Amino acid sequence: MSDEKPTRSIERTIEIDAPVDVVWKAIAEGEELAKWFALDAKVTPGVGGSIWMSWPGMEGSTPITVWEPGKRLQTGEQAGPVLMSVDWSLEGKGGKTILRLVHSGWSADAEWDDQYDDTSRGWAVFLGNLKHYLERHRGAPCRQVIIPVPIDIPVEEAWSRLAGPQGLAIDPTSLRAGGPYATTAATGDRLEGVVILHAPPSAFGATVAAWNDAMLTLDFPGCGPGKRQCWLVILTYGLPAEQVEALRTRFSSLLTGLLAAKA
Repeated sequence: MSDEKPTRSIERTIEIDAPVDVVWKAIAEGEELAKWFALDAKVTPGVGGSIWMSWPGMEGSTPITVWEPGKRLQTGEQAGPVLMSVDWSLEGKGGKTILRLVHSGWSADAEWDDQYDDTSRGWAVFLGNLKHYLERHRGAPCRQVIIPVPIDIPVEEAWSRLAGPQGLAIDPTSLRAGGPYATTAATGDRLEGVVILHAPPSAFGATVAAWNDAMLTLDFPGCGPGKRQCWLVILTYGLPAEQVEALRTRFSSLLTGLLAAKA
């Protein structure tokens, strides 16, 4: 009998209105990765090279195991008998690109369910960011606002506070992915654009026209056993630094106040 335990994979496919070579650069070059994925990134290309990325409070490097420019990129590390890998495949189609992601090697044990679900949802967020960047802001400079706030209340309550009138003031019942939305947040910012991701009470993503068609996402990833954070991320393209920092100040104050407040 085999000692290997069953595993599962996260699989996602998107179509991006950009040529294959442009999409390849976006997933294989550090400067491009920092425009939709990580806060900072560095790539040592080729098999045996690595991809290093960082976010507030965490960073890491993963070896490159497959490097076929314009076709396939795989990174992965051995976890016991299993290769935990992220595999990208690209296919051109009439000037567009079909991008397929397979994140494999996840244990099928129930104790991995939360991490698996968090990562699956995270990929939905990141792939939405990638599509938005390449189709709307290709090549533009990016300034990110990333606000992680630890929470010790249920995610449902945190979501309710942030979506409510004292937060982003969005009505989850009226939203759908691909549809329009319009509201004014408690910060006074006009939030209006297109909903990219709507998965209450776990994640929300939308464009914001008033910030030069920026991308705003809200997510509640795990950060250790029994621990959660709220992450608000704003990807801006072409906005002046002072405007971006003002956004950071306003929304940091908003999140901290809402999530630290007693029920």
